[in-house]
Amino acid sequence: MKMSVFRQQAEMVQFEHTACIGAATTEADVDLILLSLNIEKPALVGLDGQSSIVKPYVAGDETLSFEALYDDAITSSDLAKMKERRVSSPADMPLEKFRVDLAVTIEGLVDVSLMIAAANNGDVRARLRKLNEHDELFREALYEAAMREFRRSNGEVIYHIRETTGLSEAADPDQLYDFDNPDG
Repeated sequence: MKMSVFRQQAEMVQFEHTACIGAATTEADVDLILLSLNIEKPALVGLDGQSSIVKPYVAGDETLSFEALYDDAITSSDLAKMKERRVSSPADMPLEKFRVDLAVTIEGLVDVSLMIAAANNGDVRARLRKLNEHDELFREALYEAAMREFRRSNGEVIYHIRETTGLSEAADPDQLYDFDNPDG
């Protein structure tokens, strides 16, 4: 059976699955290649000592890349967990909790209006500067008003994962995330 092989910043190539197995760096890589064939999912493996993503070939694979498949690829860590939990597919794995630290960029400009008591236009600027620098309640109210307007404007939130840490704890499938208690 033909397999698509992806390497970082390189064009996809095709190999027979037997050639992939022969080029596998470790026994775990062989197991991952076979699993990829059985469940038709991409797997991150070592081929000839190079990190590669393999998957059964389907028409259109030429448009994919290593980088595009990386997050969805089954890894040796996933395989070890599958064996430990005695499941045959990553889809059968029970959910577990992870703490994820994100760097969040909020893009967009929002307009916020407020009433402020001041003697004149110059006094408005001076009072706003002083409130922002010294009044925690003002800053909190400004933040809340800005976020309220941001939600209304459908601004874009961009995130980058800084770190992911497994918490070694089963997750409740009815609670898929919790911003208030990231440590479980």
